Amino acid sequence: MPLRAHLLTLLKLVGRVDQVTKVKGMFVHPEQVTQLAGKVPVIASAQFVVTRTEHDDHMEMRIVLKESAAASDALAARIVETAREITRLRGEVRFVAAAEVEEPEKKIIDKRKWD
Repeated sequence: MPLRAHLLTLLKLVGRVDQVTKVKGMFVHPEQVTQLAGKVPVIASAQFVVTRTEHDDHMEMRIVLKESAAASDALAARIVETAREITRLRGEVRFVAAAEVEEPEKKIIDKRKWD
């Protein structure tokens, strides 16, 4: 079997390898998460977690702040608005410690179950 056929078989087994995720009909790219962190300088790292309740998608933005920054409602509102400008989606902000970040190598985690 040629190498190309082996690679195609492997891709079928692994599934999608990128993190592009469709939320509420809009595609969200990992680069957009990085862009959010770049536009709000107090963000050390960011991660989007997508869940689903019945037929509604929910996007939670898990934000790790730089040591010099403090979490506030005003900062959360600024992050929500900046994320909306970038992704055209609204999400909820959750400030977390760096140790709480699930799978830190991923910018987007999709926890939705498709039955």
